[in-house]
Amino acid sequence: METPPVKLELVTAPATEPVSVAEAKLHCRVDISDDDAWFTAAIAAARAACETQSGASFVTQTWRQFFPSFPVVMDDWLRECHRTDFPAQGEAAIELAKSPLQSVASITYVSPVDGSTVTLVSTEYLVDTKANPGVIVPAYGKSWPEARKQRNAVTVQYSAGVSAGSVDPRVKQGVLMLVAHWFENREAVNVGNISKEIEMSLGYLMGQLWNGTLR
Repeated sequence: METPPVKLELVTAPATEPVSVAEAKLHCRVDISDDDAWFTAAIAAARAACETQSGASFVTQTWRQFFPSFPVVMDDWLRECHRTDFPAQGEAAIELAKSPLQSVASITYVSPVDGSTVTLVSTEYLVDTKANPGVIVPAYGKSWPEARKQRNAVTVQYSAGVSAGSVDPRVKQGVLMLVAHWFENREAVNVGNISKEIEMSLGYLMGQLWNGTLR
């Protein structure tokens, strides 16, 4: 069975980018202002592309992530199915797609009683920002409530990323490489080995971030 796609909605975009227009122009050896608007848009696009490739959020941003239900402890599910041929499986943790996790603003769910939206009290759960990716688990002695069985029954709103001044140097280098490549090649072109070298270098940098060295 295929894993269903993660459902995400950007609430607040980064207030700043990991690379400034001045830094990008210096990297591209540009000293006029004619292309400043282009650089602004290209930096945002390059940052988003690198975030997608690395799985990380580079600068603080707010997201909503949707789930069909609260997670179930596998041990409980196995007991309900009278299965004894599987080892015990961990805790009922909500795993968040964007990292590094900074904080959780709210967890809401659809009531199975009347379909109203209920906000879960923060004392009912614990947020682990040190985990990679970040996770949320029930507080000690607590358990997840029951949500109505429907699409997007549970919503988590949270912040991920770091302050602009704390961005990893590899992030900046990756964004600058991509912006410079786009600056030199404004249209879709086949540039042979040069393009492949850029793809390999960018993949190498973003792969390091994916492996948790930034988080």
